[in-house]
Amino acid sequence: MRNCPVLISIVMAAGLAGCGGTDRDNSGRAQKDIATIEQAFAARVAMAGEGAGFADFLDPEEGKLFRNLPAPVKGQAAIRTFYGPPRAGAKLTWSPSEIIAAKSGELGISWGRWLYEIPGDGQSVPPRTQSGSYVTVWRKNAKGEWKGLIDIGQPDAPPPAPLVTPPPAPGLFRP
Repeated sequence: MRNCPVLISIVMAAGLAGCGGTDRDNSGRAQKDIATIEQAFAARVAMAGEGAGFADFLDPEEGKLFRNLPAPVKGQAAIRTFYGPPRAGAKLTWSPSEIIAAKSGELGISWGRWLYEIPGDGQSVPPRTQSGSYVTVWRKNAKGEWKGLIDIGQPDAPPPAPLVTPPPAPGLFRP
């Protein structure tokens, strides 16, 4: 699962290179549209929380979230249930590092880094942050709206534990 975003990006990029039944290259316009929709998506998440944001910007029927779960979360209702109510003070931010679009202008991919900040309670629970990478596959629907088909979010691996050198056994080390 850790290499899933990379694999999907490679497969989709290869597929996007030949997409489209027209000689006209609409990929530049699609890239700009996806950049704009990414900003609106992030603003919606900031305003209403992850559940509302992801449910609104992924395809209501076919949109799938891939997280560290046995199966994807599919569809608007399941996405809202998965996220539950917004966490007070929590903040999810992200920014695309690259946007790739099909020549047809009807399919695209964005990928980048995300950061999730969860405030502490000011007493016993400290603030936490988590970061990772994401890949979103976008499709323009019949109404001309961009909707996410697949969103893969992969958290970074936790930092390795510091190496601790055990003290020398008694009698084996003398300065």
